[in-house]
Amino acid sequence: FNELLQYKEKFGNTDVAVRKGFEEYKQLANWAGLMRRKFKAKQTGTKAGRTTGITDDEIKKLASVGFSFSLQDDFDTRFKHLLEFKKEFGHTKVPVFYTGFNNLGRWAKR
Repeated sequence: FNELLQYKEKFGNTDVAVRKGFEEYKQLANWAGLMRRKFKAKQTGTKAGRTTGITDDEIKKLASVGFSFSLQDDFDTRFKHLLEFKKEFGHTKVPVFYTGFNNLGRWAKR
């Protein structure tokens, strides 16, 4: 959890996932993926493999720091932000240094 807080402090979000350029965060990304699977399993009443389920306290703690329980929802939100950027600026070539919409520039670069 502390690594997640450090990641958020550095990147401004908790959208941890395994991706190119973020190899040093692979272990954290795997943990975050497990937390997402556990959350989804709890929501659907299924089991998340061999691991124990996620507790309500863990969910509250993760939610309190803005943890993204579903990256698909995050994609949809980011895409809407990209459309808003296009409406405002007339293009979708978001500069990497653009920090509006929760660092949309960094997301668009991926």
